Amino acid sequence: MYTNFSLEEVIAAVDDFLVKSGLSDNTLSRYRRFGFNYFRDGFSAEGCYFYSEELAESLVAKFHQQVLNGQRSERDFRTIRKVHELMKEHVKNGKILYHDLPFWNIQYPCNELKEALVRYLASMEQSGYPELTIREANSIIRLFLLHMESKGKHTLQKLSFNHLNSENVSGFLAWLQSERGNSDTSCNQRLMAIRSFAKYAAISDPANIYLQAEIAKVPVRKCQSKVVEFFSDNALKALLEQPDRSKKTGLRNSCFMILMYDTGARCQEILDLRIKDLVLNEKSPYVYLTGKGNKTRTVPLMEKTAHHLNLYLNRFHPEGQRNREDYLFFTIIHQQRCTMSPDTVAAFLKKYADQARHSCADIPESVHPHQFRHTRAISWYRNGVPLILVSELLGHADINTSQIYAYADTEMKRKAISKALGDNSSNFQKDDVSRWKGDDELIKKLFALS
Repeated sequence: MYTNFSLEEVIAAVDDFLVKSGLSDNTLSRYRRFGFNYFRDGFSAEGCYFYSEELAESLVAKFHQQVLNGQRSERDFRTIRKVHELMKEHVKNGKILYHDLPFWNIQYPCNELKEALVRYLASMEQSGYPELTIREANSIIRLFLLHMESKGKHTLQKLSFNHLNSENVSGFLAWLQSERGNSDTSCNQRLMAIRSFAKYAAISDPANIYLQAEIAKVPVRKCQSKVVEFFSDNALKALLEQPDRSKKTGLRNSCFMILMYDTGARCQEILDLRIKDLVLNEKSPYVYLTGKGNKTRTVPLMEKTAHHLNLYLNRFHPEGQRNREDYLFFTIIHQQRCTMSPDTVAAFLKKYADQARHSCADIPESVHPHQFRHTRAISWYRNGVPLILVSELLGHADINTSQIYAYADTEMKRKAISKALGDNSSNFQKDDVSRWKGDDELIKKLFALS
């Protein structure tokens, strides 16, 4: 099973990790010269550009057999095995997406599509698109080109705008769904990225204006609307009670969850927070959040949340050592502070959810950070906060995005129906509805027998 990442992307991400790990130059050189090149040669021999865990494991097994035959050393095998474990871990935890490996750094032949992609990504950066959005576009279009090449239809050197047609794009989306298990929503996101690239190509050169009409032939897939997942009051309370605040990690995780709920922020927005973004000593404390499109908004904090954050700051960022530019939340790797990753958040949420289920049956089967955001939005809406203000607090560019919380709140619907019925609810009593009982003439009329 192949991933969405090329082998070179995976290797580059692992190399970046090893550099930050503080390895000696000799050890790092050994990983690069021997470990990485072994997998490059193995994948190249199979004609594979994409990373495949199964192929990597077969290469490790092949090397191990050579060790048993006395052809290779045990030390070399340990290097190969370590590289394999790191590649597998980075792919599994989604760490490749955050690594900056532009398409034009990969040693593929130059062509007009590649040159257009370079200009397209540069224009996105100049327009102020978030870095993650640019990398997503880069990855999707590159994956389309590699798919065309891997299917043996065309070589990368010969790919041109003529190959960016509805037939090839439809085939690409079908391949994503059948071979990689992408959902309809994911396929639509990839289609939108390709449409955006085609639009740029048409604007840049009128000779390519036909591309827009060609890609427009590919229909957007109909997706089922998802139910908004949020915590009940009991579930939220049970989750927040799980961390052991006497321990450093427990205090950190507790403050993270409290802050994520109180602000209704996205997980990445909390991870990106720096100490300077907190304003806790004012009469009304608040926090600066930077969301999609690098748009900054202010969100008020409850006094209890400010109290928890002050306790956290005193323990993790002591007054005398506090740097306003430091990230608020961090992890320690090889005695060095590193930004906390979404994987760390997902791991401790899963742990606390498993613990909380023993005392609270309302805990969902799958718990993820965005449920805190949904829960807070529902809470705001239930307590009378206008939807337009909810949208602003959440950082939604379009108020229509926040409409899901109006549709999702069945409790408010129930109360509204009960209030509307009022004293008329007696009209729905069983005695009134069953007036036909014992009345043969009425029954005949109802069944059109008289």
